[in-house]
Amino acid sequence: LPQRSLTVPWSRQLSTPIRRVTVAARQIADGNLKERVTEKSTTTEIVELTDTVNSMADSLEKQEALRKRLTADVAHELRTPLATLQSHIEAILDGVWEMDADRLKLCHEETVRLAKIVKSLEELTKYDQESTQLNIKSTNLNGLLGKVAKTFEAEFLRKGVDLTLDLPAKLTHLPLDEDKMTQALNNLVSNGLKFTPEGGTVNLSMEETEKEVCITVADTGVGISEEDLPHIFERFFRADVSRNKKTGGSGIGLAIVKSIVEAHGGRVEVQSHRDYGSVFKVYLPK
Repeated sequence: LPQRSLTVPWSRQLSTPIRRVTVAARQIADGNLKERVTEKSTTTEIVELTDTVNSMADSLEKQEALRKRLTADVAHELRTPLATLQSHIEAILDGVWEMDADRLKLCHEETVRLAKIVKSLEELTKYDQESTQLNIKSTNLNGLLGKVAKTFEAEFLRKGVDLTLDLPAKLTHLPLDEDKMTQALNNLVSNGLKFTPEGGTVNLSMEETEKEVCITVADTGVGISEEDLPHIFERFFRADVSRNKKTGGSGIGLAIVKSIVEAHGGRVEVQSHRDYGSVFKVYLPK
């Protein structure tokens, strides 16, 4: 009898939190992504199980929020050119406007905008799907950064912005997908050029530590506001919609950078102040 009196409370102490975790897991599976296990337990295994279920719910909730935001952003991007096309065509059909070359040109421009948005979506989807399909080979980073700088020479000269290259004398080799990493760095340098006014500078540099390599793209451009900074790697996020319309930005360039860098096991960080420029750092493990 004494043994039974000890076993029953212990069993209840073990089974009760497990039942609560089971109920929470079923709620999450049914789509209630805000459900969490809040009861505390003194059993290590139960604590780990609870933490795992809560972490899973956090991840699913974030993914669902991202999916909803992406859907809303895509709808927003498509709405403007579609509305413009519709109004132009209706005006022509109603006889308000004549179907002349100027009107057709406006319609063509909006069609081109739609095509660019679709192409951007396809490009981002491609990088998401191929993130684990990297063509890895030993890559000379000094040479890669030199090629990136060479690619933009004419554009920087035309805008009147200086592009400086600061590389260590020692050659650095890393196992990389050279094409994808070139795309990521091209996006960062292009971004710096877009938002740096005439007379400014974009600096491309590299440093090596014992465990990783840091590639930096720093500009003296318009910078990013503090409230926008946490969101700039999100798909279709544009810190200044009017400014990006002028430069042709679609809002996915930095999202692609993040996707490529993380596929290589690295990370990308940014520091920026409005009117003082931005510094993007790409960290790649050795």
